[in-house]
Amino acid sequence: MILNGKIVADTIKQQLKEEIDNAVALGYRRPRLVIISVGEDPASKIYIRNKIKAAEECGIEIKHIIFNTNDTDLDIAHKIRGCNANPDVDGIMLQLPLPESFN
Repeated sequence: MILNGKIVADTIKQQLKEEIDNAVALGYRRPRLVIISVGEDPASKIYIRNKIKAAEECGIEIKHIIFNTNDTDLDIAHKIRGCNANPDVDGIMLQLPLPESFN
């Protein structure tokens, strides 16, 4: 038996979309995901684009925050803390890799 991952993923996304839409219809807000990235790594851009597309297909709100490579790891940590304290943010993804200068 061969498992078709695309079919499985599409089924899961559809089920998740229905659950989210039902919750929103009951008065709950949509889940929100913040993606934080640093710089212009071409592979990361592709991964982020795919994450955004998948989240939108499920009805999840997305905010993508892009830092420049001249920003510091403290700048990013401050932003993560702020997002973490925000009750409207349900998930935070820090896209790797980070520049080598980051701790």
